[in-house]
Amino acid sequence: MATLFLADVGPLLEQAAFTSVWAYLDPGAGSMLFQVVIAGLLSSMFFAKNSYHLVRGRLFAKKSKI
Repeated sequence: MATLFLADVGPLLEQAAFTSVWAYLDPGAGSMLFQVVIAGLLSSMFFAKNSYHLVRGRLFAKKSKI
C-alpha cells in the first residue's frame, strides 16, 4: 500500500520541485505569519514548562505523615 502511494506522489513532487512559482506575500500577511509562528513557539514552550512542573510535582511530592 505504501509503495503504491509513493509511486503516485513521486511524479507530482518532481514536477512541483522544478516549476517556478510567481507568488506575492504582502507585508501584512508576512507579519501575521511571523506572529503566528512566534506565538506557537512561545505557547508550546509555556505548555512544556507547566507540564514538566506538574509531573515533577506529582512524582516528587513530599508525603505528609498524618
